[in-house]
Amino acid sequence: NETGITVMFDGATVVSGISANAQGVWSATFTVPQSTSGNHNIAASGTVTQAALVGQASFSVAGGANT
Repeated sequence: NETGITVMFDGATVVSGISANAQGVWSATFTVPQSTSGNHNIAASGTVTQAALVGQASFSVAGGANT
């Protein structure tokens, strides 16, 4: 039932205000900000759970052409 969960992409908030259910489960979607190709860090934290207690995930951005 944690509230105030925030997801960060390379340290910048991309979605916030997320709430977990009684089992601690939550989900969120966000648009990946414009960034360079390669690996980027995804992190999450909440009002109770500190970012240091949550393992970071890596997200890979592939290069491509805009049309």
